This record gives sequence, C-alpha cells and structure tokens, in this order.
Amino acid sequence: MGRLKYPPMKPNLEWRISEAMQVFLDFMEASGANPKTIKSYRVAIMDFARYLGDKPLKEIGYTDYLNWIKYRMRTGFSKKYKNDKKALQTTLHYYSLFVRNFLKWIGLDGLPVVPKPRRDVVDALTPEEVNALISVAVDPIDRLIVSLLLETGLRASEALNIEIRDIDFRRRAIRVRGKYGKERIVLFGPLTEEALRQAWPLISKTRKLIPLSYQGLYKRLKKLARKAGLSPERVHPHVLRHTFATEALRRGMSLPALQKLLGHSDIKTTQIYLHLLLDDVSEQYHRAFSRTQYGGYGVVGVVGDAKGHQQWYNEVLQEPLSDSIGYDVYHEEHEYSYGIQANHDDSPQFISFEEHTSQQLLQPPRTQARQWDRRVYPSSISQSMRRERNR
Repeated sequence: MGRLKYPPMKPNLEWRISEAMQVFLDFMEASGANPKTIKSYRVAIMDFARYLGDKPLKEIGYTDYLNWIKYRMRTGFSKKYKNDKKALQTTLHYYSLFVRNFLKWIGLDGLPVVPKPRRDVVDALTPEEVNALISVAVDPIDRLIVSLLLETGLRASEALNIEIRDIDFRRRAIRVRGKYGKERIVLFGPLTEEALRQAWPLISKTRKLIPLSYQGLYKRLKKLARKAGLSPERVHPHVLRHTFATEALRRGMSLPALQKLLGHSDIKTTQIYLHLLLDDVSEQYHRAFSRTQYGGYGVVGVVGDAKGHQQWYNEVLQEPLSDSIGYDVYHEEHEYSYGIQANHDDSPQFISFEEHTSQQLLQPPRTQARQWDRRVYPSSISQSMRRERNR
C-alpha cells in the first residue's frame, strides 16, 4: 500500500476512539497495509486515546489534538528519550502523522504534523573499510549478510524477509517486498553469488534466505566491525545501504535507476546520497581545472621559489602565503615557465622565471590589487574581463 486508503464509510460519532480505531485498522489490513505500519498506527492512536480518556468521537476537537502534542513534547514517551530531543521529535512526528490521518477520517481536517528533525549527514564506509569488513566475514552466513547488503542496498527488514523462492539465480535478481507492501526487483553481483554458493549447504533447506532475527543480524555486524578494527557504532545495516548507494553513484549510476533499486517513492530521498560524493566532485573539479585554458595559458602546478611572486601575493591577499604555494603558468606552445608581472596600466603580463630571477617582480599598489578582486588574469583576456567587471 503506497498512499493511505481511508475506509469508505464514515464512522459513527457515538463510537469511542478505540472502537473507531479498530474499524480503521481493519480496513488498512484488508487494503494490504504492511503489518508493521498497522502496528505503528495502533500504538499512536491508542496513545492519543489514553490521553483523552477514550472519549466519544463527537467530543474530539482541534484543541484536543494540539494539547496531546504539547503534552508529549513536555513529557516524552519513555526514559530513553528523556535527553534525546531529536529521537523524541522523530517519534512525535510519526505519531502526529498517524493520529492526524485517523482524525481526518472522522472529519477533522487541517491538523498540523510535528515537523521531522533535520536528517543528519548520512555516513558510508570507505573502500578500505568495506574490504576490511569482507575479509573478516569468514562464516558463510556472515559473508552472505555483508555481500548482500553491500551489493543490493536492501534494508535489513527487506533482506530478512527474502525467501529462497524469491531469488532468480540465473538473472541474479531478487524479488523484494518493501515498505507499504510494495514489491520491486533488486540485482546482485558476483560477491553475493559466491556467498550464496558457500552458504547454500546451510540455507538450502530453509525457507528464509537469512534465517536470523533483526537483533541477530545487528549483533553479527557489530561483531564483524570489532574484528575488522572498525567502530561498532558506525557499522549497522543501514550504513551498508548508504555505502551501496554512494558507490553506485560513484560508478556512474543515474539517480532514477538508483531510486528504483532502493525503493524510494520520492527521488528527493535518493538525492541525500549526492553530498557523500562531495570529495569526489572536488577532486574531479580540481583535476579538470588544473589546466584551465585561457587563451593558451593554464595553471598547471605550484612552485615555491618565486620570492617576488610570493611577495606580490602577500600584498594582494593581505595575508601571508605559504612558501610552498605559488602558480606555475606555462604556454602550451613553448615548454618554459612564466611568472606574473603587474604592468603600470593595471594589467598583468607574463614573464619567464629566467627573467624574473634577474629583475624584481613589480608589485602593484594596494588599491590596484583590490581592483583585481584577488584574481590574476592572463594578459590576453585582462582587458575584456576588466571592461566586463566595470559595467
């Protein structure tokens, strides 16, 4: 079930909350809602009913809902949320969403939902950490768990619900039942195929692919993390999902394709993985622009022996420049280096470092340096850029 379906009949307003809730949940079950979703609705609506004293529907108003939210914000749900405001807000977000949907069915529209807290930056394992984790997974079931989660990006609950009959070994494909009962097909690679072969004597006679509970899966990953010398706090089922998504994007997979494999209904959810590639993007940018061409010239490296050049940059930047930093500019048609000299007409020109060693680099006045906006332009484009800047 994707979008929530409401019972077609209107409730009797003489019913109490608990009575109406049962009708509401029975319809959800008949409509194919995930049992975990139904359980979540039940817990949230029952909490609302206990706060109000399970009063009749006709006595429920807008302020009852708001007062319940304020009460929960003040008291929380359990001791474990006492000092964890983010966990409290996340729980209350879903509680308010479920109760609002229930109250919409009985005729109360326009109720607000507690906003979901901002998502933390998602974490992913590095290739070195992945290799370390795989190398210590010598047990066939451990190897199957790590390989499957890394190559498919499955949620832990999805992986634990896979049955042997769901696997197409010839096509390396698995039918998965995800959130809201939605089905999708995921693919697996040679790592998982080999892990299946090794684990086959242990799983061939079972109905489930991974015959473990969530806690059993969780504990195995923590144990593997410790054996691999990784922080157990960082290694959990969902971080392997993040790692799969990040690696898929790094290898060139499109966002829509990744969205389908991950089972996201909204591509905006998939886009959270893009920021994990910032280091890759930065590296590619600097590699692409390390020889940016402007009229045949390009910045190709750094030098540290041009003292006059360094003095000039100290003047421009108005701060010390590291001895190891400078720009080595060359012309593609001539294999010799150029330094940068400031002309009196406020335009830079290029001189060879051989010439630079025999004459002192001219330093522009501080006012001119500010006019250059801390940028150095090749002489071939300085005039046009200056005219554009002064418009």
